[in-house]
Amino acid sequence: MRHKNTVFDQIRRWRSQATPVVLAIVRDTVGSTYSKVGDFIALTASGAYQGLVSGGCVEGDLAERARRVVETGIAEDVHYDLGGEHDAIWGMGAGCDGELRIRLVPVGGSFERTLETAMVAYDHGRSGLLLIGLSDDAHFFLEDSAGGRHAGVDMAREVHALLEQRRSAVIAGGDSLAVYLRASPSILICGAAPDAEPLIEVLLLMGWQVTVVDHRPAYVADLADSDARTEVVDAAVLSEQLALQAFDAAMIMSHHLETDTRYLECIASTHHWTYIGLLGPGHRRQKLLATLSGDQRHYLDDRINGPAGIDIGAREPAGIALSIAAEMHTAFAAAGRV
Repeated sequence: MRHKNTVFDQIRRWRSQATPVVLAIVRDTVGSTYSKVGDFIALTASGAYQGLVSGGCVEGDLAERARRVVETGIAEDVHYDLGGEHDAIWGMGAGCDGELRIRLVPVGGSFERTLETAMVAYDHGRSGLLLIGLSDDAHFFLEDSAGGRHAGVDMAREVHALLEQRRSAVIAGGDSLAVYLRASPSILICGAAPDAEPLIEVLLLMGWQVTVVDHRPAYVADLADSDARTEVVDAAVLSEQLALQAFDAAMIMSHHLETDTRYLECIASTHHWTYIGLLGPGHRRQKLLATLSGDQRHYLDDRINGPAGIDIGAREPAGIALSIAAEMHTAFAAAGRV
């Protein structure tokens, strides 16, 4: 479970209802497992949970254990062996053939306050390291901060190393668990025509942040029920209306030649993109690039994906959306962002 926004949203809902919450965090794995170190789910004493750390094999048992953790207020470690003869015990004959060690931590006190700080940072697209002790003590270190100032010298060194490596790990002799929270990619979709809707749905399903802009108010209004952020923006002033540095990828799909030209001019003004996609055939791409300045063409020519999307033979909007999302995901994976 790599993207945490749905878990964070559920934690907030439960806490707003004064429902005790337990965070179950993968602290170690051996062999083939559904999740890896640092992945987590949220649970309540009633057995409800959000997220997955297995294919459904251990979540029921974790819910039972969460009840005890809520009652005692004490963190608990549990070990699951999903391989061989033990596979039948945990339920589905999944055949993962691996082992999971999971720490269940009650969300309260200092930990709850620190977790909220981490969640707010995550909401704003900022990565960081959540350091959780055996008691309710916890610290959060932003990726671009000095880090480690609340901990001892040795701990600071380990925190710095994990932030640089962007990974989760058990540290300090097993007493502390460091969870790297990788901010989800932020996607800018330029064009709110109806074929943008399936792409928005796929990207949101992956837990990514999605912003959609268009100069046509009616198109933007049609997305009012979407969980994506929407804005009416004239393409020529896109870089003035939005902080483009806040986005990791841009998908240009307004179906209007002049508008797409203006979008590309703005996109080329900042050189930080992990992915740039352009809808339409190759000859349309060449026509658009020909209208740009030499510097803009130089930056975009070998970076822009146009026609956007992996060739999966898609012809309808849903299939094309899937192919574009897959191409984006490939780019982010290559950059170590997912």
